[in-house]
Amino acid sequence: MNQEEIDKLNKEQAMEVGRQFAYPLFTGSGYPTKGLTKREFIAINLLNGYLSSGNDIDIAVELSIKSTDRLLIELNKNR
Repeated sequence: MNQEEIDKLNKEQAMEVGRQFAYPLFTGSGYPTKGLTKREFIAINLLNGYLSSGNDIDIAVELSIKSTDRLLIELNKNR
């Protein structure tokens, strides 16, 4: 496996982790409640930070999404 294939696999795995529930809550019915995914939760927090720094909403949204994906990828890497 070359580095490009490793990076692609890491990104795919990271995005899969991002689709998991951020705070799953089991109610006894066997199904977790529907809520924010980890990716959405991270992006919201980053968006809040970018907006509080005075960034334009369009720029803040773009930065939040890119930063979230980058963070998920970095966290998924084996160190």
